[in-house]
Amino acid sequence: MCDLTADVDAIARRHGAPAGGFAAGMERLAPLIDDGICAVAESRVTVTENGRPVVRLVAAAFDAYLTVGEQRHSRAV
Repeated sequence: MCDLTADVDAIARRHGAPAGGFAAGMERLAPLIDDGICAVAESRVTVTENGRPVVRLVAAAFDAYLTVGEQRHSRAV
């Protein structure tokens, strides 16, 4: 996501996962697409200019360890 675009099927293949292995993450992008934060063309996800400040939301859609609805906050050490 450093380039604000990623081909998720190509990433899956590179790591030995089947194409379509990120289908659940792609589904979680629906509200972000509706809000104009990102766009999807086939398997390429692109963060829009409006989505730049919240690019972490797009990446979080693919985070296998993030529980949906779980509140997460930074904690000072």
